[in-house]
Amino acid sequence: MKKLLFTIITVLALSHGAKADDIFTATLLDHVMTVTQIKSGETTLALVDSVVQIGSYNKLSILDLQAGFSNNVKPESNEAAGANWMVGGFFKISTLLKDKIHFPDQWKFLNSLEHGPVYFYDLRTKKDFVGYQIGLAFGLNPKN
Repeated sequence: MKKLLFTIITVLALSHGAKADDIFTATLLDHVMTVTQIKSGETTLALVDSVVQIGSYNKLSILDLQAGFSNNVKPESNEAAGANWMVGGFFKISTLLKDKIHFPDQWKFLNSLEHGPVYFYDLRTKKDFVGYQIGLAFGLNPKN
């Protein structure tokens, strides 16, 4: 499944005339996201940074390798509190749909949301999960 996903992303990136320099972009604190992750009936809030962005479609990445931390929205009383450090990949369906879906003027802000399936490995609990991620990206590095 992972190989199939990587192959599809590579073909999409190459088929849209992306240059080799545009396929892989390393960033640090340039594409940070506050996200809601939905997985197996559990909702988690997270702050993640896209460390490596892969692909280019309309100058937006298709797959992001992310690192960050999360916490449960409603932890059980017996669970330890604290951040769960995690790393993983985010396939951005929103990048592929932005020019296909046309919202009315009052709903145009929905194009700024990034969403898609994610695979993450939680370094604290030593568990991996697949879910769906919805969030808003911003940059922490000031631009001159």
